[in-house]
Amino acid sequence: MNVRPVWNDVFANSSDQTLDSYFNHLGMQFFDLYKHLEYQAEPIRFCLTLTQQQAFNTYFSQTQNQYLCLYGANYLSTVRRLGLITFRMAMILTTLRIMDDGNICSPLVCRDNDFNTALSMVKILVQHAAQVFQQLPSEAVTTAPKNQKQQFLDELPKEFCRKDYLTIANKLGIPDKTAEKHIKRFATSCLINHYAHDKYKKQ
Repeated sequence: MNVRPVWNDVFANSSDQTLDSYFNHLGMQFFDLYKHLEYQAEPIRFCLTLTQQQAFNTYFSQTQNQYLCLYGANYLSTVRRLGLITFRMAMILTTLRIMDDGNICSPLVCRDNDFNTALSMVKILVQHAAQVFQQLPSEAVTTAPKNQKQQFLDELPKEFCRKDYLTIANKLGIPDKTAEKHIKRFATSCLINHYAHDKYKKQ
């Protein structure tokens, strides 16, 4: 970690401005932008570039396959909702750029750094959503408790063979036959690549 061992003076800002007045000021700036956009003669269309669309579809296709394999069909709506959230966050970040450059055009094309920021945030939300999903009452979850399958996948090294995955399965208390079924499902869902005899690679 790149940490500077320097104590910052937390009293350096001598402004008499309160937090309420500071955030009210920010709110008025955003409200001015809102009114400016609302009174446009034509609706503004927002879009991703073709490269961003491909990256979006690739990530969420892989994520959907992964969590379908790990948690079943009950989790699919969560992945799709997070896809919508990603698009909306990218749209908000792009719209806020208008406050910097004053450029209003249609279509409003997302910048790569704004798209990557939105996607990076949602990748964390995907993990948090999975954690919450595992805490649901057992009757609402059709997968193994505490998702042993997810733990098994996480423990697998980048490249491995049958002996390797059986050793990991044994450590987790997973029977050999069950481990073999998991490996087949992982391969079918493109979470791992069975690229040669007794040779596997995580995607």
